[in-house]
Amino acid sequence: MISASIRKFLPAVILVSVVGCAAIGKDLKPPRVTLVDLRVKSVTVFESALEIDIRIQNPNSRAFQTKGIDFDLEINGRRLATGLSSAAVDVPSLGTAILPITVYSNMLDILRGVHSIRGTEKVAYSLRGRIHLKANSWFPMTLPFQSNGELIIIAPESSQNSRDVRGQT
Repeated sequence: MISASIRKFLPAVILVSVVGCAAIGKDLKPPRVTLVDLRVKSVTVFESALEIDIRIQNPNSRAFQTKGIDFDLEINGRRLATGLSSAAVDVPSLGTAILPITVYSNMLDILRGVHSIRGTEKVAYSLRGRIHLKANSWFPMTLPFQSNGELIIIAPESSQNSRDVRGQT
């Protein structure tokens, strides 16, 4: 049997444990996530695969490790792709990490995106999503992010058949 004194303090111990564990991530600032590079990987009749590189900047004084990421990528206000990755990346405190991700887009979204960038050298982008942090299974944790920037379109050389873009923030 549990003694009376233990029974008296048990609820307080449980409450402090739960509040303490829940507060572990409360002081984490959202990361800055920017698009660094975007390349066309493959094109089929129904979808395209794009290879993108994103930079995760950690403004916090402690490091974190990602368990995954999910996001939406818009070009000129139109959805271009939705991405998911389960890649684990260590992001040092007050440091950065680059994460390469293959994203897929249906051809309708690609055609709308191409139509919206015709004749331009710079394209506005928006990247919104969540970084899933590696933590214990009782308290899964995510850090939301949103970033906006511009892509500079690099004209292909005559020997290339694809367009390459580089991100600017």
